[in-house]
Amino acid sequence: MSGPSLAKLSVSSESAGDALISRVRRGLDSLGDFTHLHVRSAGNHIVLESRANDRARAPLARLTALGRDAFGLSFYGEGGTWEPMVLIDVLDEIVVAMMGGIDMSFEPVSGAA
Repeated sequence: MSGPSLAKLSVSSESAGDALISRVRRGLDSLGDFTHLHVRSAGNHIVLESRANDRARAPLARLTALGRDAFGLSFYGEGGTWEPMVLIDVLDEIVVAMMGGIDMSFEPVSGAA
């Protein structure tokens, strides 16, 4: 059984997906310069992608909406599939935990002003 659609999660006047993407983006921005990461919604997921340029994006992690502001974290594996969820937490906490325990793909852009 899948979790609730992002569109069904209630938030302010923004669409639910856009509001959650904004929360993730703000969380990333509060932790450092992660402008090379693209955040988008896909069904009941928020997907983080590494953005080498405007056209090339590689999936890195996804946050799956589970309800009541709970999300599950999974990473994109080397085999080209999503790994099982490794963490379930509230959105703001899961973003911090995700950024604290991941590989160089998520590191801030060096030399950014």
